[in-house]
Amino acid sequence: SSGEAAYLSFCREHSLPPAPASEVTISYFIAHLSSSYAPATIDTYLAAVRSYHVRLGFPFINLSSPQLVLILRGVKRLRGLRVRPQRLPITGTVMRQVKDAIATSSLAPAEQHTFWAAFSLAFFGFLRIGELVPDGPNKIPPLRREHLALTTTEARLTIPVSKTDPFRRGNVLCLAATGNSLCPVRAVCNYLNVRPSSSGDAALLLLPSSSPLTRKHFVETLRVMLVRAGVEDAARYSAHSFRIGAATTAAMQGVPEWLIQACGRWSSDCVKLYTRALPAQLRTVSIALAQ
Repeated sequence: SSGEAAYLSFCREHSLPPAPASEVTISYFIAHLSSSYAPATIDTYLAAVRSYHVRLGFPFINLSSPQLVLILRGVKRLRGLRVRPQRLPITGTVMRQVKDAIATSSLAPAEQHTFWAAFSLAFFGFLRIGELVPDGPNKIPPLRREHLALTTTEARLTIPVSKTDPFRRGNVLCLAATGNSLCPVRAVCNYLNVRPSSSGDAALLLLPSSSPLTRKHFVETLRVMLVRAGVEDAARYSAHSFRIGAATTAAMQGVPEWLIQACGRWSSDCVKLYTRALPAQLRTVSIALAQ
């Protein structure tokens, strides 16, 4: 990892034994990083150093010691904590705007079906982008055609591996036909009708050129369609906005929290971090308080 590489390079440069590290060595390493890296990155690098020690069978120092706590606190005061703008949720309303933007765009019909199917799967499947498309054209695709089973009433999507399923037991998602304009089953059916023929190990989502739809192409097209639809703050949406938006929309519609957690395959109650209070909801609080 980058953190481990930086630590080993630092130790070589200063003729320090990398393992087992002393509190003094780690203090110097933190001071070294503080001139170039944000506090969050330093925390990540320290986690990599801990992992390096565990892998070699060495004990690691207590990062909660008074001296290290003071040093890390000083770094945070010196560099400040950079707060990333909160990603906005792609709700059902935004999905409809994106669908209209795709339909009136210059994309070829086959491309329109491909991207709308991808966006629909991301939204209705509460998917992480890494569960849907590969990072690049030469990467192993997370989903293949065999992972999708389709009937007239539902699409069954098998997620072979995910963040909360490291041992590859697999998760089966059931996406039901909705009978309206935001129907994931119809979106997938329309896509499969134009999907290029391919070998069994090809990605589920293929562009008309037979190349796999990648994360980069997914995000770039999403941003273009959000701008085209006139959605405000388009830059604050990302691929993860579908997962956030699915949780938010489900909560707005009264879906129980336990069921949202099951749909999103969250292993803890961090699902609460994914639901967003929308402006229209916030306004209702003032009205309620005035009653």
